[in-house]
Amino acid sequence: MKKIFSFILFLSTALFATAQARKTYDDTRWVNIITNPVPENIHLSAQLYQIALLAETDLAEANDRLLHSALRVRREDSTVNVEIVYRNDENAKDIKDKIDPKYLINAGFTIDQTWKNRASIWVKLDHLLRDVKKLSKDYYTFLVTKPPADDDAGPIAANSLGYKTSGGPAGGGKRVAVFDYGFAGLQTVINAGFAKAPAFVSLNGTTSNVAGVNIGGQEHGTSCVETIYDHAPDADYELYVVDNATERGNAVTSCIAHGVNVISMAVSEYNTGWADDSGPACAYANAAANGGLIFVTSAGNRATSHYEATFKDIVTPTNNRHEFSGTDEKNKLVDVVANGGSANSYLSWEIANNWDLDIAICRVSNDAVLANSATVGSTVSAYEFVSWTNNTGAAVSVYFRVTRRGGTVASPVKFEMFNTCGVDYQYMSIAGSTTSPSNSTSPNVVSVGAVVHDYFTEPSGTDDLIAGYSSQGPTNNNNLAPKITGPTNTTTTIYSGGIFSGTSCATANTAGALTAFWSANPYLDNTGVTQIVYRTSELYRDWGTAGDDYIYGHGGLRLYGWEPNLRYMFRTPANAAITNATRPYYKLSVAEANAPNGAKVVMLNSGGYTENGVYGGPPGNGSGKSILYVSPFTFPGNFGF
Repeated sequence: MKKIFSFILFLSTALFATAQARKTYDDTRWVNIITNPVPENIHLSAQLYQIALLAETDLAEANDRLLHSALRVRREDSTVNVEIVYRNDENAKDIKDKIDPKYLINAGFTIDQTWKNRASIWVKLDHLLRDVKKLSKDYYTFLVTKPPADDDAGPIAANSLGYKTSGGPAGGGKRVAVFDYGFAGLQTVINAGFAKAPAFVSLNGTTSNVAGVNIGGQEHGTSCVETIYDHAPDADYELYVVDNATERGNAVTSCIAHGVNVISMAVSEYNTGWADDSGPACAYANAAANGGLIFVTSAGNRATSHYEATFKDIVTPTNNRHEFSGTDEKNKLVDVVANGGSANSYLSWEIANNWDLDIAICRVSNDAVLANSATVGSTVSAYEFVSWTNNTGAAVSVYFRVTRRGGTVASPVKFEMFNTCGVDYQYMSIAGSTTSPSNSTSPNVVSVGAVVHDYFTEPSGTDDLIAGYSSQGPTNNNNLAPKITGPTNTTTTIYSGGIFSGTSCATANTAGALTAFWSANPYLDNTGVTQIVYRTSELYRDWGTAGDDYIYGHGGLRLYGWEPNLRYMFRTPANAAITNATRPYYKLSVAEANAPNGAKVVMLNSGGYTENGVYGGPPGNGSGKSILYVSPFTFPGNFGF
């Protein structure tokens, strides 16, 4: 399969020259730096602290290591992106604190943008540690990673084709936004008629244009636009290049102000909140949902690059290292890291009983520590990130080691690890492998798993359809994720070979289908749209275990084919008090009052409809409307009387 994202680190001319001239590192000095924890009074992510500490004695080597790291780097001024968070609380489900820009400016920082209690900042390595030390204990400085990225069958699989070919509105009247890392080659795609010129473009918070977001190596965003366009060619499009939570939060605010209806974000966030509805990713996704939008997001491609367990150190003598299986304290990558390749891991855990974990990357052959992340997590946040780039000239086998720094073994916590380097863990946990913001419990934050489009005609009950990489639930609080499954491996023009894959493709197909459906039913609110689509998917593509499950969610995405004046009735408690057309109708009297004459109403519940009333017939005695009620169920004959 293709990588979810492709990316490039931008090298300034000066730094590139330094990197070419420098042949070796002082590895002894570096090992001494990475094997020591971040001092508790310095609230800085471990990888940032290590490279900033090195910059105090050897700026050239520090900048070279920065360019070969997984951190987000800016070319033009040789700076690294960080997020400063005021009163960080990963358990918070409602972020009430607001960051003070003046305070940060007085400390020496130049602010790019702010959102809630966060600020996105670009800083030179030789200033980073100096300025962070000026901040009070309420401020925490976190790294920003730049993860690698991975005639259309999508509308046929989702049954949305008729919404653009049979007289349907084709997304007309709706506005869809795409969040990604860039949109390389988009103008070529627009010129070829496979995408629409966007109504608005934003580059990291600054208004831009198509040329401005033509970022090398970032065809992923363009493929998402193409895929959504296949379903909803007449929708209006907004494009956002967003690379951290601050930028995504502000982008959501912009979308709400612009009247966007659907946001598609086919990228994942890691280590942004253990509990459901916690952390910044859930905060901005839920803000969109609460603002009347539908936020469609990837469940992740991490099924085999995820590990989750309760910390265990029971083999005598104990040494504070987790045992992945039996006495094995090493979780290896199943393939070597090639020269020039990299390894990484995101580690997070429950915030409880002052637990604090560290993670290291070690060489298999001699147990040498290659990279180590040892922030004092219990006082900063319950996560670490570790990465290592192999520039040894030969392939290297590596493993990950998790160590307890704080907390009581008698009250162990759960933790999980993700890697985005394209290689599986030796010990993996498919269950619970969904990424943020899939841990949002809002029905209008739509987390999407992936099934190859060829299998979308399989009947309910069929199993083993899910793509092997597609992340599976439950969430850490045992709630439903993914919420739905979309078609993948559909075609685009921007990638060589024409196939767009991964949960990214499934996310874009789902966002496009929802946009097309909503344009045909503009009277619905966002909850009404997702209620109907979840329910039709349950009824017609309930793959795997009967009912909702943690593999397919509510089922495979399936719309009713487009017809004029098609309406829906769905008896769910959330609709009991709704008497207008913003939701599928709860009862017959609501349908009679709101459905147009000549409507067809699909009844999405089984059983009889026995409430008394006068339906149809001449005005005065009834509605005077001709309405056809249809049901996918065997009907018992109790209808209205």
